[in-house]
Amino acid sequence: MTETVGQHTDIAGQRIDIAGQHTDTAAQRTETGAQRTETVGDASSGRRPVDVESVSAVLVVAEVIRPLRWRVLRPDQPFAEAVYPGDDAPDTFHVAVRSGGDVLACASFHREPAPDGREGWRLRGMASATPGRGYGSTALTFGLAEVQRRGGRLVWCNARLPAVPFYQRHGFTVTSAEFEIPPIGRHVVMERVLP
Repeated sequence: MTETVGQHTDIAGQRIDIAGQHTDTAAQRTETGAQRTETVGDASSGRRPVDVESVSAVLVVAEVIRPLRWRVLRPDQPFAEAVYPGDDAPDTFHVAVRSGGDVLACASFHREPAPDGREGWRLRGMASATPGRGYGSTALTFGLAEVQRRGGRLVWCNARLPAVPFYQRHGFTVTSAEFEIPPIGRHVVMERVLP
């Protein structure tokens, strides 16, 4: 990844200070009032927590979220199936909801036209270690705000049928008939237009 030094961004009331993003030596902070999370890269896991006071949504490198992505979305497939095309593209970003060293939820976003050709951002790899606790909602909300901050207006995904109500609660609508993605199961395309 390209190193970014001294970048400050406000995302939905949260200030993000990205001191650098490397798979080996990244340092990244998210601050929300008294809440502060700092992660520092290490060779074995990509990043490790240094000071975590509560659950936080942060931008991370793909290696951090792939284990959760694999356990939740592709458990009966080889780990390599948790590596998605575009994971390391310059415009791709990955969100992790963390508490301590644990990744509780994740989502990945990258620029990709919608199936009908409109300019958009594709959401992939949305997963929560413990559904129903709000961690997935936190990851999705944080990611949508980041897409908007980057100038995006359309976010779309191939949603598994059981996940459709979750996305609908977050303003997504179904835009296709059902289709099969072997060996994962039945899906529909869903999208949300951001303000």
